[in-house]
Amino acid sequence: NLSAGSASGASNIVAFKDGQLTALSNKGLNGPVTSLVVSGDSLFVGGSFTNTAAGSNSALRGVAIYDVKNNEWKAMEGGVNGAALGLSLSKDQLTVVGNFTQPMVSQNQPLTNVASSFAIWSTSSSSWSNTTGMALGNLTFVAPSSSNSDDTSEFMAGHISASFEFGASGFALLANNGDTGIPKVTSLSLPLS
Repeated sequence: NLSAGSASGASNIVAFKDGQLTALSNKGLNGPVTSLVVSGDSLFVGGSFTNTAAGSNSALRGVAIYDVKNNEWKAMEGGVNGAALGLSLSKDQLTVVGNFTQPMVSQNQPLTNVASSFAIWSTSSSSWSNTTGMALGNLTFVAPSSSNSDDTSEFMAGHISASFEFGASGFALLANNGDTGIPKVTSLSLPLS
């Protein structure tokens, strides 16, 4: 916490505005911030927090959006169920990696059929997207492969023990995909317990 000036009482994140440090809305966040991405007036924030420092929004779990223009925090649905360690924005997709198993649709409802350690947030629909891949391990870093706006490739790093092109957190349906010879994989909403 800062103890003097316009940022007095701020926790874990501040702004530099008009030549001085300034506290963000609700005095910042209640845990460490590890990654930031800016897009227009939206600042995407990742880290090990579960609320604002003032305790005003418990849906800010691991990830949040700070609306710079309106000086307010916005939830990314229910956040993620752990720490978000890296963020990367490509086109309208924010890739989130970290030490979590699922993004949350609401505070008590996880998004099913997603890969552990990474999640995709659609900035156009303001919602989590189902991913088709699967990574085993703890991802700590993600970055776009180039600044070319048509390239959606990304580099991911961390303790990765395996990765697969397709994945499901329960049952999956394999179907013939016509002439290509490559099976179509569809995740079913039937998780294993």
